[in-house]
Amino acid sequence: MSATSSKLATEINAEIRPLVHKLNSTLSSGNSVKVTFIAATTGEGTTTVATAFSLALHNESGKRVLLVSDNQTKTGIVETFISGKDINAAVKPVGEGVFGGSWTVSNEGRRQSGKTAQDEEFWKSLEGMFDVVVFDSPSLQAASDGVAFAQLSEATILVVAAESTRKEVVENLRDTLTSAGAKIAGVVMNKREFHIPESVYKRL
Repeated sequence: MSATSSKLATEINAEIRPLVHKLNSTLSSGNSVKVTFIAATTGEGTTTVATAFSLALHNESGKRVLLVSDNQTKTGIVETFISGKDINAAVKPVGEGVFGGSWTVSNEGRRQSGKTAQDEEFWKSLEGMFDVVVFDSPSLQAASDGVAFAQLSEATILVVAAESTRKEVVENLRDTLTSAGAKIAGVVMNKREFHIPESVYKRL
């Protein structure tokens, strides 16, 4: 494991481990189970949370994780699949048991994105390679892709920047996802500021 990944794995947000434990039983059934992390606005820390979750999930369960995130690789997963190439060509190691890949990197890939996401053969191609697919989705503010990923997923996690994101904005994200049929499994409060020592919070 790289020094960066090791540091991230040991400095996981306090809410990540309970989330891993909560979802582990749900994620134990079937191949290539999908989890989406999404925020209402850009900059709430979705990438940090999704990466920490992926590393923690492997560390605690041994599950092999594919982390789908923007700018992970120069070759898109969608483009690789539609060209008939090995998916391994579109992913790279992020940490022990965790591999990262970009969903699409070209206009053609974006045109084929929805079709590929609904293709059973695509998901079958991931079986045997990954146990869990984690989508580090763009915010609702930035694009609608995250809603599409959430519709595909067995669990969707809302990422909220504590003390900065307005309640109404979060409620809009929740309602949008619920209307789309997404299964919301929890909320991670990111970027919390401890105005008294964290050790005191834990004893409250």
